Amino acid sequence: MLLSDSDALGGDKEQQDSGEKGNYSISLEKPSELDATKNHATTVTLWHSLGTEEIFEKLVTTSKGLDPEEAARRLQEYGKNILPTRKPPGIVEITLHQFKSPLIYILLIAGVISFLLDDLRDAGFIFLVVVINAVIGTIQEWKAEKSASQLQTILKIMSRVRRKGAELKISAEEIVPGDIVLLESGSRIPADLRILYAPTSPLMSLFSLASLLLERRLWEFS
Repeated sequence: MLLSDSDALGGDKEQQDSGEKGNYSISLEKPSELDATKNHATTVTLWHSLGTEEIFEKLVTTSKGLDPEEAARRLQEYGKNILPTRKPPGIVEITLHQFKSPLIYILLIAGVISFLLDDLRDAGFIFLVVVINAVIGTIQEWKAEKSASQLQTILKIMSRVRRKGAELKISAEEIVPGDIVLLESGSRIPADLRILYAPTSPLMSLFSLASLLLERRLWEFS
């Protein structure tokens, strides 16, 4: 995570006066978005080297957050804030996967040899074992895939954001570039963020081994 100067944000005093505890940060643009230069070369934006006002200007936002209408437009433009996921395998793919085993290859070869030697009883028994194994394996893997998909829907991350000056609790999937995200101790980081303001930080003294709660400027650790 990239840190910024805590005094650079114009809305810091407003937050301090309101007595709100915790940090707040801004959601950055997607890593794939690059700034093109005049010679057509591309460079990644170094967010930690930019001032707060520069970041607000680049992301077209303010310390009060985006308007709900603008947030909805950006969600439509950039898509949901989720990691790329592979398409769940279909029933046919799962069934074919049951035959991708050296043991199955050996059984199939043994079955073919038995059939060519007119030992139909052994050949039929071997092929029956292969089919039963494929059916059982397909059912088990299909259930496992369904359980994994349901688990993903249950474990959704909720985040606190500031939009048009109001604090809202939304799904992390709905966070868009330019959102002001509010964090506190124990919060899960929902996206690529740059910290704009953090009132306090626990620091460990090397001499007394005591935990000290000190105010500090964030850029000193960037």
